[in-house]
Amino acid sequence: MLDLKVGLMPLSKAKQAEWMREYRKRKEDAMFEYRVKTGRCPICHREGPIHHHHQDYNKPKETIACCASCHMKIHQCLAGTQRTTSNPYINPLVKLGIDT
Repeated sequence: MLDLKVGLMPLSKAKQAEWMREYRKRKEDAMFEYRVKTGRCPICHREGPIHHHHQDYNKPKETIACCASCHMKIHQCLAGTQRTTSNPYINPLVKLGIDT
């Protein structure tokens, strides 16, 4: 089981279980509302399955709809692992006017 910590104090088994239940509930709520659908990506304008990017998992209904490719690029840019050599790309959120 995960050793979840708050600050430097490890959480008790009961708190870990409670945290996991809350996390799964938030995730289920978000996924129930936003099943993968087909449509047009507002970033690159491709047709295909639409993913939903969560800026904040505590707000599960506030998402950004985008294709799988743009979703991957968003996460790579946020993690700082986007390619920088031959053909670098900018964060797709910038194209939508969202400050990262």
